[in-house]
Amino acid sequence: VRENLPVKREALEIDCDFERPPTSVSFDTTPSGTQVKVVPSTMVAFRKTPFYTELYQGAYTLLVKMPNYPETVEVPFIVEREDQQEFNFNLDFAELDFVLPDQHRDATIKVDGRVIPRQLASGYRVGVGSHMIEISKPGFEKIIQSVLVGPREVKTLMYDLAPIVVEKELGSVAKQGALEVGVSYGLHLVSFEAEGRDGDQVAKLTGGFTAHNPEMELRVFLGGDAASPVKSYLRGGGQAMLAMDNPIQSILFAGGGVGFGLQFDQVENGFWRAELNYNLQSMTWKDVGETTEHEATLFAPVGVGLNAKGHASFFHTDLSLNLNLGSGRRDDISARCSQNVELTTFDLEGFAGADVLDFGTYNKDLDLVLGVGGGFLSYSEAQVNLNNGPGCEDVPPQGIDIGDARVFSRAHFSHTSGLVPKLKFFVLTDFNFVGGLNPMVPLIYDNKLAVLPTSPNAEFRLGIDILF
Repeated sequence: VRENLPVKREALEIDCDFERPPTSVSFDTTPSGTQVKVVPSTMVAFRKTPFYTELYQGAYTLLVKMPNYPETVEVPFIVEREDQQEFNFNLDFAELDFVLPDQHRDATIKVDGRVIPRQLASGYRVGVGSHMIEISKPGFEKIIQSVLVGPREVKTLMYDLAPIVVEKELGSVAKQGALEVGVSYGLHLVSFEAEGRDGDQVAKLTGGFTAHNPEMELRVFLGGDAASPVKSYLRGGGQAMLAMDNPIQSILFAGGGVGFGLQFDQVENGFWRAELNYNLQSMTWKDVGETTEHEATLFAPVGVGLNAKGHASFFHTDLSLNLNLGSGRRDDISARCSQNVELTTFDLEGFAGADVLDFGTYNKDLDLVLGVGGGFLSYSEAQVNLNNGPGCEDVPPQGIDIGDARVFSRAHFSHTSGLVPKLKFFVLTDFNFVGGLNPMVPLIYDNKLAVLPTSPNAEFRLGIDILF
């Protein structure tokens, strides 16, 4: 208000500044119906948007309660206009910025199960609340994390990926100085038909025996990085095979070996092992009949073996090759005829199968492998008579040559426990439906003209492997 008042004939000007009226302010949000309150103001309780109120010009804070966010969110705003002003706040979004090292820029990013294109990894908009983040790349550990974001929040997420340490075979990667011990017991059912000479006649003899076969293996892993894809180790092992049956009185087969191996266990869903071994064997046979008595003692100190096994996903395969050279003596005690012998043994076997439990989802601790295999056993023996007893009269130098090919089916079940040390239990069964002579059969060949396997010919084995 401005007035001119005469004061002693002088003009006097007076300015009076009254308080301006408040501004009419409307509030709305996305989503609508959000609980908000303005501070400072006369509002006592939270109100749902949209609503109207009156505020004087100045700076304020809007307190927001979101249903998917546990904390109260503060949104600043300024009332600038004199008459009326509208505010519409978008509160239903936040932004995520993903930061990964250059070598992992090809990693797959998922938010709530949805793959995010790489070009959207910075400033990716999401709703307010909790979200599940997944970062994955072949050969690296998957990252899964729950992230909580508030309205209009920009959150930076920094990740690095660690290489996968593949666990297979015994459920653990062999480390420096690790020791693996395996023990097993096998039962061999062997049957055959032999043609032998009885004077001028050829007679057939049906025979067979049950052989008990304990085995033990020891592997010591040499120094090196546990995360290395290739690990070296030293191997030692031994086995015995004993049969006591009629018409055979007793057969004893013993063998041992040492070697060097390589193990490839840093393979995704896979495991491979290869070994080169020096082997030796010793065999004895004693057979006492009503009128006959035979003994044989053979020793093969020179032997080499190559063994390889492994699997990729559900596919499993084994391969073994053994060659042994030795000598010994055969005695026909009843006929007082003895012979020195030189022997050569060659054994080749291969197997291929599938783990039926891995067709759907790979399981490193549980295997059921079904498959087929084949092999070939060759035994050659040169004989030289040592005396001229009744049984050796007019007998020229002779020898033995046996060749047997076999085809078999195999079922192999194994389970690895989560204990420390790791324990792997397994059961193996082989059924020969073509061939199948046991390595001990050539020992009792003697003067047989031919030996053919008959049914049943099978092997059952139980065992446990321990990794310390």
